[in-house]
Amino acid sequence: MAQTTSNPNAHTGPEKRDSLSLPTKTATLQFFDDSDPKWATEKPFYSNIPFTQTKIANTNVINTSARVQISDARGHESEFTLDKNGFQLVKWKNQFSDVGPSFQEEGYPAVVKFMKDVLGSHVKVCVFDHIVRQSQPRGSAPGEEKGYIGRPSKVAHNDQTYEGTIAKIKHDFGSQASSILSQRFRIINVWKPLKAIRQYPLTLCDYRTCDKKDGHRSDLVYPHVVSENILFSYSPDQKWYYVSDQSDEEVWLIKTMDSLARSEDVAMYTMESERSRSHSRGRYTDADKKRYEDEPMTRESSPGECDVVCPQPTKAQPWKQALQVEKDSGTNPLLNWEPNAMDFGEKPWLKIDWSKIEGTGPGGVRSKSPDQMCGYSVGNLKLV
Repeated sequence: MAQTTSNPNAHTGPEKRDSLSLPTKTATLQFFDDSDPKWATEKPFYSNIPFTQTKIANTNVINTSARVQISDARGHESEFTLDKNGFQLVKWKNQFSDVGPSFQEEGYPAVVKFMKDVLGSHVKVCVFDHIVRQSQPRGSAPGEEKGYIGRPSKVAHNDQTYEGTIAKIKHDFGSQASSILSQRFRIINVWKPLKAIRQYPLTLCDYRTCDKKDGHRSDLVYPHVVSENILFSYSPDQKWYYVSDQSDEEVWLIKTMDSLARSEDVAMYTMESERSRSHSRGRYTDADKKRYEDEPMTRESSPGECDVVCPQPTKAQPWKQALQVEKDSGTNPLLNWEPNAMDFGEKPWLKIDWSKIEGTGPGGVRSKSPDQMCGYSVGNLKLV
């Protein structure tokens, strides 16, 4: 059982990694710009609700780019594991016939079985979310699947904070939460290509080279809940990896959060990004997230019951005022969205044309590099 008390030996900074002679490429990645003085008094945020009644932008985040050496793990895949590095490449020959609205019926049971095969039959697994992503030229839009397609993220991030994971479990599982939280609980992202990857390969950072001081909590505002993720600023100590020519039978397991890391020497998470330069055409990927509970997921909490999971009283949260104005106006259809009535793949904010929302840049993100297209770094929730 994982302890929730702090471990004096817990990971706080970069460590030496295993010595591997791997081929490298240089690519441009996007990072959180922590140099702006406003972060001393203001907390970063992203809102998936358009603020139409105020002049407050839907994000206050500023990104900056860095040229990063990325090592190709091809031929050394077995050297990387979930508990050591925070990520692991696994073979899985399963093919999905449908990745649209009915994906839950076919895909979710298959993912549960796959995760049990990898982690052990004793582990309880629950798939709680999914999204399909497609790399595509700017301005183009997929047809019938528009409500379910997201763009690749180019910003270094981790999808959840530890406190955010606890709040999400409480929100989604209600009375079952105390039992789940009394054991080891993990969120693991299953990143499965639906076609062989030649462009935008997933890029992952070895947890042992992530310094805690480079992680910055960011509020994530949705119609039904407010959570947190972690945005990362650049450090030359970070060691990044990808795998070349990833086939549709190779799946990345990516650790988003692990309660065991609070008391034992295992990776708590890894940060991820998708390379902004590569050679060839686009691909689809399906990102399925797992949580450890086998039985059907229940949502016993009402939407909006959770507030910010780790408020920082000394820092302003500009979105709160804007959100209240939206609620008072009664004109924002997203605030009437009922998540319990939708399938887990339906995310109405993906359908918003954010380029027409005043006060937001491309993808809703302010960037110091206007020539670089930035995506929302909100984990599995990406803009079309």
